[in-house]
Amino acid sequence: EPDDITAHRGVAYSDESANAFTLDNQLSGHVDTGPVSHDLLVGVDYQRNRTRLEAGFGFGGFHEPPPIDIYAPDNDMIIQAPPITINQRAVQQQTGIYGQDAIKYGNWVGMLSGRYDWYDSDTFDVALASPSSFSKTAFTGRVALLYLFDNGLAPYISYSTSFEPQSSTDFTGKVLKPTEGDQVELGLKYKPADIDGLITLSLYDINQTNVATRDPAHPNFGSIAAGEVRSRGVELEGRVTLAPGFEVLGSYTYLDNIVTKDNSGLQGKRPYGIPAQTGSLWGIYTIAEGPFSGLGFGGGLRYLGHSFDGDGAFQIPSATLVDAVVKYDFSYLRPTLQGLNLTVNVTNLADETYVSSCYYTTWCWYGSQRTVTANLRYSW
Repeated sequence: EPDDITAHRGVAYSDESANAFTLDNQLSGHVDTGPVSHDLLVGVDYQRNRTRLEAGFGFGGFHEPPPIDIYAPDNDMIIQAPPITINQRAVQQQTGIYGQDAIKYGNWVGMLSGRYDWYDSDTFDVALASPSSFSKTAFTGRVALLYLFDNGLAPYISYSTSFEPQSSTDFTGKVLKPTEGDQVELGLKYKPADIDGLITLSLYDINQTNVATRDPAHPNFGSIAAGEVRSRGVELEGRVTLAPGFEVLGSYTYLDNIVTKDNSGLQGKRPYGIPAQTGSLWGIYTIAEGPFSGLGFGGGLRYLGHSFDGDGAFQIPSATLVDAVVKYDFSYLRPTLQGLNLTVNVTNLADETYVSSCYYTTWCWYGSQRTVTANLRYSW
């Protein structure tokens, strides 16, 4: 307001739920054809995601909450939830078959892989009683070549394509078609002869199309799949065993990504909420003898560099988080349990409060609080 005291506000209400089911089956084997060896892998996976979204917004005089005195705010004011204007149910299913051949001839190692996906999306707008469906098939693949020098150095090059469903919807509530992309990567691996470790340096260039962007015909209601993003970066990863059972892992990434096509005024800017620099350093110790053999535990630091909001107007501060892990290999308990492993991960162990991203100057998200996940895996 002109008095520099009163501030108008907006309110947003959202009630969401999601359920996911994922299944992946693989079959691997080894074949020699003369001097050429092949490590083969084939598989099929299936995933089904069900989501529910109810949301409402109040701003610009439409169910807007009462204004507030910025110098003497009433933090106990009761804010009424706005009426629900979005009420959707969606089911997304994806089935994929894939195959891979890792080929080795002398010091040369090649990789050929391919995948074919069937994707179906069904969305139902409860308020409008309007169903919509979308189906797409896509083939993606990867080809790579690496040469192993006797001194432990191994340069490589690879090219791959991608296919990724998205959740953004258009003006009618229909889910947008999946994003597609291609990636070129150059790298160098180094495995020292006298140390149990591996270091990898890689450079990559990724181009994505069909990225969600504003619909010019309906700028405040829905998106269209017409945006493009280019990402270039460098990654450094390392793993080394410093003592029996004690492993140190570290990584660093510098990412230069930019919106190359957009209808929202973001062209030439960085996508929001993606730090230019990230890094991590971990230490993990696994007990090999005694009554606690098979038990592993460790922790580390995760660094999230600064990022920008969707308009590029201001910078979101960096954050350093503490993570931890506890794992157990049941084969140490009984040989017949070979392949059964339990892993418990704790992210943001100190429950640090930080801002992870901002869409606009006044629309930000906190990062995840302390989160504990458990994974029980059996492979044979």
